[in-house]
Amino acid sequence: MRHQPFGPPPDIATSRAWRVAGLLVDAAGRTLPAARRPCAFCDGDDLGDTCPAALTCPTCHAGPRTRCQRPSGHTADQWHRARVRAADTEDQRREDGGETNLPARWADLQPGTKRSRGKTMTTEHHHANTVTETASTAPDRPRSSLPRITTAQSHALLAGARDPLGLLPQAVNLRTLVSLAKAGYVGLDQRRDILRGREVTRDALDIWGGALTEAGWVRARAEGAGPYRIVVVGCGKSKQDRRVPAGAMYVGPFHGSCREAAKALLLDGGRQYILSAAHGLLDLSTEIDPYDITVGDPGSVSAELVQAQVRERGIESAEVTVLAGGKYVQLARPSWPGLQAPLAGAAGIGEMKQRLSQIRLAARADAERQR
Repeated sequence: MRHQPFGPPPDIATSRAWRVAGLLVDAAGRTLPAARRPCAFCDGDDLGDTCPAALTCPTCHAGPRTRCQRPSGHTADQWHRARVRAADTEDQRREDGGETNLPARWADLQPGTKRSRGKTMTTEHHHANTVTETASTAPDRPRSSLPRITTAQSHALLAGARDPLGLLPQAVNLRTLVSLAKAGYVGLDQRRDILRGREVTRDALDIWGGALTEAGWVRARAEGAGPYRIVVVGCGKSKQDRRVPAGAMYVGPFHGSCREAAKALLLDGGRQYILSAAHGLLDLSTEIDPYDITVGDPGSVSAELVQAQVRERGIESAEVTVLAGGKYVQLARPSWPGLQAPLAGAAGIGEMKQRLSQIRLAARADAERQR
C-alpha cells in the first residue's frame, strides 16, 4: 500500500489545502479529487473512508447518522473513541481486502499500524468531532486541544461574537478571514438570499465579508467571549402568505417588538432564534411555509423535540432569555431550566409591550455605558 508523501497535517484546514493542491493520494497512488463531497452520514466531507456516523456507537449506542451522547444525555461534540476505532477497523478490513480507493496512510504510519482517524484524512468527518486523547466516556474537548490560532484570528473571532449576527468587522483583513474560513470558523452570512448555500471563497469573503459559523461561536467562547447568549422569541399569528425565511415570516406588531428587544439584548453578541409552534427552534435564515397552529394545539411541537434541537445545536449550556408568553416559556424551560422570562406574569399584551420597551431602553443604556 502506498503512503502519503509526507506526515499528517496539523489540522483539518491544512489537509483540505493539501487535497485541493493535488498533493494527496489514495491507496493506489491516484491523486485524490480536489472537489469536496458532502458525507452521507455527517456534516463533514466524504473522503472514501468509513465515517464513524455510519456505524452504531459501541459506547453510547447512538445509531447511524446520529451524534454520540454524553453520559448526561446531552449531545457530545466529538465521536466516542470506540466508535472511531470501529470505523478504523472497518477501513482496515477494506484495505486488507484489496480496496484501493481509501486515502493512503500518512508517511509516519508503517504497514500493520492500525489506521487512526486522528492521524489520517478521516479527521475530515467533523461534526465538531475531531478525536482527542480523552476517555471514551467523557468526549468533551478541552480548550488546550483546539487547533492553535494567531492573536489576530482570536481578536477577529471575539469581534464577531460582539455582533448580534456574528458578522466580522470590516477592519478584519482578508488573510485572516480566509484562514478562519479554512478552519471552519467563518462563512458567508446565510441570512442573505444571495449568499445562502454559496461556496466560501477568497473572492466572496473579499466582497461580502465573513460571519461566524456555529463552530466559530464555540471557538469565540473558548477564546474568552463569555457565555453564549441566546434570545428566543415566540412566533406570531400574523404571517406572510408565502415561503420566506423565518426571520421575515411573522409580521405582527407584538412579534416585532419582541425582535427589537432581542436585538437590544444582543448588542454585545449572541444569537437570536424563533420558537415556532410548528417547527420548534428556528434559525432566522431557515425558510418555512406559513402555518396555522399555536403552542398546545394538536400537532404542535413538544418540549422533547425542542430539547433535541437544542442538543443538536450544542447550545444547552447557553445563557437564555425567552421573550414570549407563558406557553412558549413552558415549552422552552425543559431545554434551559435557568432561562430568564421577563414577560412572565404580565397581565396582558399591553403590559408585555411596556416591559419590552423597558428592556430595549435599559439594554441600550447599558451598552452606551460600556463604550
